[in-house]
Amino acid sequence: MPGLSFNSNSYKYGFNGKEKVDEISGSGNSYDFDARLYDARLGRTPSQDPHSGKYPMLSPYSMFANNPILLIDKDGKDIGVSTTFNQDGSKIITITVTGKLINNSSAAINEDAMKSYANRLSDEIIKDYSMNVPGVQVIVKTDIKVATSEVQLTETDHAFRIVDSDKIPNSTGGYAPKGTLGRGLFGQNVVYLNKDILENEQAETGKFAGTGKTDTGDGTLERTGSHEVGHSANLKHSTVGQENGNLMHQTGQPNAGKEITKDQILKIEKDHNNGNLNKGQQAEPTAPKK
Repeated sequence: MPGLSFNSNSYKYGFNGKEKVDEISGSGNSYDFDARLYDARLGRTPSQDPHSGKYPMLSPYSMFANNPILLIDKDGKDIGVSTTFNQDGSKIITITVTGKLINNSSAAINEDAMKSYANRLSDEIIKDYSMNVPGVQVIVKTDIKVATSEVQLTETDHAFRIVDSDKIPNSTGGYAPKGTLGRGLFGQNVVYLNKDILENEQAETGKFAGTGKTDTGDGTLERTGSHEVGHSANLKHSTVGQENGNLMHQTGQPNAGKEITKDQILKIEKDHNNGNLNKGQQAEPTAPKK
């Protein structure tokens, strides 16, 4: 992906929708993925991935991150994610969120704490966006790592930026009011997170149990991060009285929670397939970075 990704695939020519090119390889099992051939019998390619530097954990001769059941590769370069169909016509949508968590705040945050935040964020995104309802099953995968500098951000990453309470940028070149919990840019690859919510814990009992808020109704890394990912996937705020308990309510609304609806997932899928997501912006251009 970058960020949130899923592609419909008609398999018009065969595996991953690609055409067999046996006469080129002579293997009887090769498919043309533009940048390189793929030998389905071996599960490998005869040439290295031109973008192998993005995936140091994988062999440069692998394809689909070694997961051809769930993942597709449109041109032999980057990894995409598939929407498939069961025999009854229901969808299986696999969403992958990839990115880097980076500290742009004035706080000194050690490596262990950053890894913990990245893991908490990853786990919550999986919990909130996964579903299995009539007509749609959603499988969510995440790969959010810690970056210590801007150069560690690849062009396909979502940039999750921890910033000071008064340094969440708005769209006009300034900053949102101090205390704003976060901001995700619609259709882009950036999420801002207020450093003051990092240590807040979700309520386990009482009025706010299950909502992602604290015992006193304040925001948390989990709920805010997942909410802002929704914005980067083009989901707008829900309104009071609608979709009780929905993740896309603002934290201050009384019926804010962590639920995502099937219609919201299908909107994300539609916007992705229409090219309206993952536009690559990893920071508000007018906002300074540390």
